[in-house]
Amino acid sequence: MPKHLIYKLKIQGSYKPQTIPMQRLSEYMADLAALLGEPSSVHFDRLEEGSTVLVAAIDEPAIPKVSHRVTSIERGDAPADLRRIFSQLDRRLADDNAIGSLTAYPDEASEALVLSFPGIDRPQPVDYGLVRQYGTLEGVPVRVGGQDKTAHLIIEDRTQTYSGINLTRDQATEIAPYLYRKVVRLHGAGSWRRDEEGQWQLERFRVDQFDVLEDVPLLEVLEHVRSIQGSGWSDVDDPTALLQDLRGAPDDRRH
Repeated sequence: MPKHLIYKLKIQGSYKPQTIPMQRLSEYMADLAALLGEPSSVHFDRLEEGSTVLVAAIDEPAIPKVSHRVTSIERGDAPADLRRIFSQLDRRLADDNAIGSLTAYPDEASEALVLSFPGIDRPQPVDYGLVRQYGTLEGVPVRVGGQDKTAHLIIEDRTQTYSGINLTRDQATEIAPYLYRKVVRLHGAGSWRRDEEGQWQLERFRVDQFDVLEDVPLLEVLEHVRSIQGSGWSDVDDPTALLQDLRGAPDDRRH
């Protein structure tokens, strides 16, 4: 195994090493570092002529991890955070009217294309516009207030933060005691927009009513339901799995 593995990020567009702004160059360097991972073993080597080419050297112990990480994007089994990093770099290239590629050099005589970044050539995403739907949101209130007649609320669940939530001042006053303490379920009309990654993002949500959820473990709730005669849950071998199937994926529940 080589002592170092070289990766080159080629930015093919209007920039050259002499003309690319330092701030923009630092953003591409941060993108490349995040893409490769293993920060203590990935080093900036040089900037090459021609198109702007960022050259990074990987120390030997980290080569297998970095190689597996970048090829997982091509295979399609990369984790969500790595896919977001790829998309961020690709969007940056598109903003600069450029395309890009990541190549690996096991030695001076060998070159392997690892990733292609369509950049400006990528297909434009379909804009579905705002989709309005009545539904629910769940999360812990982390901010509530506002100076106009309509109050505003921000909640957090385990994976994301929801803002753009509007409610009356009376509702805000009722929710305020649960700030950082309880999970609330909001019922109301939401407006959603699909982003470039195909995920639905909340634009606005108008609260009609809300519930404060009790901190009761799921297993305890299921045991109580199974104890009710005629419920049918006592005949279910794995009620937790069935409940998850009934609820579906998080995005499906909200949209």
